[in-house]
Amino acid sequence: MKIIRFLIPLYSLFLISCAGNVSEEHDHEHHHHGHDHEHTAPSEHEHGHADGAIIIEPDDAQRLGIATETIEDQPINKAISVTGQIISIPSGQAVISAAGPGIVTLSDILTPGHKLSAGQSVGHISAQNISGGDPNAAARVAVNAAKQEVERLTPLVKEGIVTQREYNSALAAYEAAKAAYSPKAASGALTSPITGIVTSVLVNTGQFVEAGTVIATLSKSDKLILRVDLPEKFRSSLGKITDAEFRSQQSADWYSAKSLGGSLTESAGINMPVAAGYIPVYFTISNSDGKFAAGTFVEASVILSDTQNAIAVPTAALSEQYGNFFVYVKTGDHEYMKQKVTVGQTSGALTEITSGLKPGQEIVVEGMAAVKLSESSGAVPEGHSHNH
Repeated sequence: MKIIRFLIPLYSLFLISCAGNVSEEHDHEHHHHGHDHEHTAPSEHEHGHADGAIIIEPDDAQRLGIATETIEDQPINKAISVTGQIISIPSGQAVISAAGPGIVTLSDILTPGHKLSAGQSVGHISAQNISGGDPNAAARVAVNAAKQEVERLTPLVKEGIVTQREYNSALAAYEAAKAAYSPKAASGALTSPITGIVTSVLVNTGQFVEAGTVIATLSKSDKLILRVDLPEKFRSSLGKITDAEFRSQQSADWYSAKSLGGSLTESAGINMPVAAGYIPVYFTISNSDGKFAAGTFVEASVILSDTQNAIAVPTAALSEQYGNFFVYVKTGDHEYMKQKVTVGQTSGALTEITSGLKPGQEIVVEGMAAVKLSESSGAVPEGHSHNH
């Protein structure tokens, strides 16, 4: 009995020890499972982002200048896409021309849009070191020689030593020499003949010019003319034209003729060839800030009085890729999606969307470059860190 009473406590201690080991093993396994779970990265779908989503945090969007706009059905004016050109008003034109031959050096102020005062210097022409020598220098020598001959003969004709005919011949030679000599050409100065705005510069510094070559053109007025060529098939719409929007081929900015103080004008005094099948339409526009240069070709839209309800987006919000058009739709606080759309007519600043968008959707209208870069690289520009 003594042996049995001794073994019972010993067996109890053994059971307790085994239970403890089992418990430790279970806890250890659970600890490892929990550790593995902590280091398992959640998938993109666990975050709730759709395939193709472009992720840009609100703070980054603000920093990168990304702005959005909610689109709605709205009445928009019908428009006709055309081509055009900015030209000077004929009655107000003047030119700066070369008084003599030589090499041109132009001042930095002789640029389209710059306002000049009458008599203001804009450069000079040098005839030095050109083939054949300086003709004005030779003409000046001829004037001095003819003048001296007249001065020599004047007292002699009074004394009857030379005939009146000889004297008259010398006098005629002197007048001819003066006519051939140009003090302005001799100085080589280029000056503005009027107070006006430079509309075009036709030569470059270092270029050789002949006498009479037009160096630049000026306009007395700060007004220019926008000429657009309307296809003949739209002749019935002539009476409905209310405005025109245009942009140069080097700029993404659209301008409205009406916003520039523009109005339809008659074609009187404008002598320009008209292509077959087109009707020229003219608008006067203000150029007080010298933003536009005469001779610039433009992309334009003629705006009509007729309206229609449509979804329209800023033209700048469209991205064209391989002939297809896309916009970027904001689908969440920090999520954007690329959306293909079909475009209709454009008024220049606005473009009609015929399919691909619904009223109430929010699209990117500014900061497109940053969204495109994030789309192509998968990362927001300038070291963005994506933490949730």
